[in-house]
Amino acid sequence: EENRDMGHDMTSQRKASIREVKMGTACYNARDYVGAEKYFRRALEQTGYARANYYLANTLHKLGAPAEAYEEWNKAVIVEPDSDSAEKAREKLASVGRQLRNTSQGLLDGLGSVR
Repeated sequence: EENRDMGHDMTSQRKASIREVKMGTACYNARDYVGAEKYFRRALEQTGYARANYYLANTLHKLGAPAEAYEEWNKAVIVEPDSDSAEKAREKLASVGRQLRNTSQGLLDGLGSVR
């Protein structure tokens, strides 16, 4: 009986998280990134949910917090490694990693031409 109650709690927590993610996605699509961040963070208070981490990361990236975004994309991969959201997060991590390397190389090249 105790296990069944736990399962019910997890299901209701998951449903609550899904509702928060839907609200956050609506805000994100309306370019209300501050509102979106609030909903995605609320979704993550309930339970581990890779989709919430993924969307929160995208939102943080839009808000100019790339380090936090990178962390949330990583969490999406860790929380549900086989999910679509984890796959999308891996793509974002690879893309952002390439951008950082290119930017660093550009800076180094620029410094080299100053000498």
